[in-house]
Amino acid sequence: LFIIENEKKFMNISRNRIKKFYKNMNIKKPIKINWHYSEVEMTLFNNKICTQYKKLPLCNPDFIYLDGPDQFNIKKDINGISVRHKDMAPMVCDILKFEYFYTPGTIIVCDGRSANAQFLKKNFQRKWRYSVDKKFKQHIFWLDDQILGDLNRKQLEFYKK
Repeated sequence: LFIIENEKKFMNISRNRIKKFYKNMNIKKPIKINWHYSEVEMTLFNNKICTQYKKLPLCNPDFIYLDGPDQFNIKKDINGISVRHKDMAPMVCDILKFEYFYTPGTIIVCDGRSANAQFLKKNFQRKWRYSVDKKFKQHIFWLDDQILGDLNRKQLEFYKK
């Protein structure tokens, strides 16, 4: 599990909640969690103003849960524009930069963040299925692309179970 956070306060809250969960569930050998702190800055992606994490962990996720960053903790401006205003919305582009590394079956869930979900949808280049769970206000993407090989096929079979 890789967790990327741009606020140490929320990273600590998450760490404490996970520790409490393991303790309450009496889990003796928890999964390995890789905690990554990174500042977020304004940038351009395909000439569109958005945000990016300055430092990302080296991993190729098969599940991404997008629920950040805090828009009021973003560095820099682009042409005087920043998302550090209540009229703006955070617009993360990092997911798009890694699109061609994702294996078919990769799932992305955007918790709220409708504007960011639309930004992703309009900029994806591969074949993604998209749906919205209106009750929970979540946008779900599933990479429905050509299988890359035997390991990817086994991964998709595992998901179907």
